[in-house]
Parts: sequence; structure tokens; C-alpha cells
Amino acid sequence: MVMAAVPVTEPEPWRELFVGFEDQASRLYRSTKNNFLSGWTTWKLLPMMWKYRREIEWRQFWIRAMYLVLLSFFNGICAWVESVRFRKEMVEQGELPDDPVIILGCPRSGTTLIHMCLAADEEQFYSPDLFQVSFPESFLTLNPLRKWMRPLLQGETRPMDNVRLSWELPSEDELAVAALTGGACETMALVFPSQWKSVLHENSIHSASEDVRHRWKEAFTQFCRKITLFESKESQKCTQRRGRRRLLLRSPSHTNHIRQLLQIFPNAEFIFVHRHPLEVFRSSLHMVKSYVPFCTLQHCEPHDLLQYVLENYRTTMNGYLDDRGLIRPGRLFEVGLGELEENLQEGIRRIYHGLGLFDGSIKPSLIHHWKLLADFKKNDHQDVPYLVECQVRTLWRRSFDAFGYAN
Repeated sequence: MVMAAVPVTEPEPWRELFVGFEDQASRLYRSTKNNFLSGWTTWKLLPMMWKYRREIEWRQFWIRAMYLVLLSFFNGICAWVESVRFRKEMVEQGELPDDPVIILGCPRSGTTLIHMCLAADEEQFYSPDLFQVSFPESFLTLNPLRKWMRPLLQGETRPMDNVRLSWELPSEDELAVAALTGGACETMALVFPSQWKSVLHENSIHSASEDVRHRWKEAFTQFCRKITLFESKESQKCTQRRGRRRLLLRSPSHTNHIRQLLQIFPNAEFIFVHRHPLEVFRSSLHMVKSYVPFCTLQHCEPHDLLQYVLENYRTTMNGYLDDRGLIRPGRLFEVGLGELEENLQEGIRRIYHGLGLFDGSIKPSLIHHWKLLADFKKNDHQDVPYLVECQVRTLWRRSFDAFGYAN
């Protein structure tokens, strides 16, 4: 009797990128640190959990969910106190600057590096830090407690790149918008990776409902006013600072928000940083594998994470390439991360010149800070299988061509 041959199924090449991921993720699911939901108030967190009650995997994530709920009560009390203490000042002094400097670029393209370099120049810029974006409704009240709160809520380094964490680290204002709106932003795809398509569609500024767009704009402008108020209060305490400082913002999602940002800030200037798309892919994949398990309320399926990385980059970059022509000449400076890695000091000087910020001299302390950043050792990422690389090159072809990475 001749046995029929059993067809052999070749493993899908992308699975090589997730070897060992599920074991690592299952350990991180028990963590309560490094979660951007930790600063949400009760009246933002509970409606979000109710909305996604069928998507949350309660059996596996009930400890994390209950921990966030308990924190939200504390955050709510502090936010109420802050609204009472500072409501009058916000109304009378909370001005919205019209000329911020906004850093654009996809996740893992080098935006953090530029943000850290420019934010160190405290004579020119002020920028929201990690504490302020984490607790947007209460950071004025909680500010004296920040050094005691960090060990409870944050690890020693960022999970994705080993950048040392501190509350003073310049950070993404999108996290504040997420907290102020109860999740009306693209970042929520990291909390519900299995529903990333519907979450992005529902919260993307281009496909969202008019209500979501309104909530996003109100929260974003409210946070910028509050940061400006904080800057005004701090400047009054510091007699050494001279001249007017400009608001410095960074969020990768802003790369696809140019039209909306220009409506809010007609005189804004933009810095766009790009990186070889294959390097972005490798780094982005490492980011979602190392960070999403800290903040998710669902089991992370590797294929969902892969598709999220591919689609998020494609739509973000297409949005930027479609709308960058709306920025007035002289108000957009584009730079490659490769240029900065080759000579960081010269690259930052070029940015200063491009934005008209260079006055002929840069403080030695600032140059020393840039040298320290230039010496930072990046992660080594695993190689991309050939068939996956072909898929990346096909889906991201427009970006390869637009910035000279096709060869």
C-alpha cells in the first residue's frame, strides 16, 4: 500500500522576526510600568474601557486594568484640584503661540535625537517633558512629587532603545492628547493591537468623525496653552533666561497632520527627519515587540504587529508627501538621520541655519551635550528575510524613491 505524500508547509518568512517573542511578551504582560495609560483620569479611562470592553482580555489583563483604574482615581483627584487652582490663570494667561517648531518623522526615524538636541538649548526652546505628557491634567499640581513617582511608574530605560528614562526627557505631546481625549488618537492601536485597523480608522485625523477631530484639536491646543503657561511661570523664577523662547513639539503622528497643524499654528516651522526605510522597519519592529506588551490590554499576535508597522509607516509617509507642499517656502527643513549620525554637531548646526536660529555662536555646554548624544550606542537589530524585504520595498516604494533610498 502506497502512502499519500503529506504536503510540507514552508514556514512564513516573517515568523523568523518573532522567534521568542511570545514568551518575552507573556512575561511583560504582568508589568505595571512604562504604560502611557498611567496618567489617565477616571472620567477618561472608564469610558474607554467600557467602549472596548469586548476587546479587552480581562482574564489575562485584569491586574493591569485594575491597577490603571486605581491610579485613575488618584489622577482624577489631582486633576480636579488643578482645575480649581489654575482655572483663572489658564483663562487669563494661557496663550497659544503661533510659531512653534514642530519635529516630524515616522517612529524610529530619528525624531527623538533631534528633539533631545534642540530641547537642550533652553535659551531658544521650551518643550513638554515626559512627566507633563503623562499627567496633562495634573502636572502643575504633581510637579513637586515627580521624583518620587518615577520609580513607581517607569523603568530605568525606554524599552525600545535603552535611552535612560527620566521625567525630564523631552516627549511626545500625542501622549497628552490621548489622556485628555480618552483615546482619540492613533496611539490607541498599541493598546488594542488586534484591532489596529479599526482603531486607526476611527482615530486617524483623516478618517475620524467630526467629533473625534474636534476633541483632538481642543485637547491639543489646551495642552499647548498649559505648557506655555508653565513656561511663563518658570521663566519668572529664572532670572538668567533672556528673550522669548519658542515651543518645541514632537510626535510622529504629526507627520500626517500638516494640514491641521497649519490651521492651528500658521507661522509654525517644521523639521522633518527621514531614515532608510529598511532601518525604520527593523527598528519599528523591535519597538512594537519590546514596548507594546507594556501597554496592551490584549494578547499580541505577531502578524498583527507586523501589519501595523507596515501600514502605519505607509499611510504616515504618504500623508506627509501629499501635504508638505502646503508649508510655506523656508519653513520646512528636511534632514536624513544618516547625516546626523555622520556628524551630529554639523547636522544640528545646519538645522539652526535652516530655521534662521543660528546667531553665530553655540554654548560649549550645548556642544558637550550633543557629543554625549552622538556617542549613544544604538540597538543591533536582526536581519530582515529576503521575502519580507521585498514586501517592505513594494509597500514603501514611494518613500524609497522620495528620499533617495531606492538603490
